[in-house]
Amino acid sequence: MYKRQGYINGEIGGMKAFDDAFKMILNDIYANDDQVRYSIAWSGLESLLKPPSVNIGRNMKHRMCFDNLISEEEAQIFWKYRNKVMHGDLSEKQKKDLPKLSEQLHDLLCSYTAFFIEQKIVPTKKNLDKRFGKFLDIKCRDCNEILKCHNCEKANDNDPI
Repeated sequence: MYKRQGYINGEIGGMKAFDDAFKMILNDIYANDDQVRYSIAWSGLESLLKPPSVNIGRNMKHRMCFDNLISEEEAQIFWKYRNKVMHGDLSEKQKKDLPKLSEQLHDLLCSYTAFFIEQKIVPTKKNLDKRFGKFLDIKCRDCNEILKCHNCEKANDNDPI
């Protein structure tokens, strides 16, 4: 079988790079619970954008609004709700807002999937890290200072200069 070089080639196995996103888009049809719908859409979006495991929140928010499909404020709201949904910590007001946000997040997943296909962007870890860059420094949530390993700091204190 002929495989076109570049966008879809043997290296990524055809549309395999989009498999999880497609599954999550389709699984939304069968979900009745809004928390499940939100989780499904989030999982699909995360599998499509492939953020590094360090600073996942900062990386996801950056990647979600990188192509101006949503604003930074919307990305922040989606991230906030992601944490509330995943940890089962939704207030009554948030539960009322969840159906609308689940739909919006599903729409974003669909939009990003279509955007990547239209722009011939293959969502592989290497391609996306190059495209988006990545935030690897771990910072304190309170003071925003870069956190360092205690053992490494002790080792550096003992090094003669």
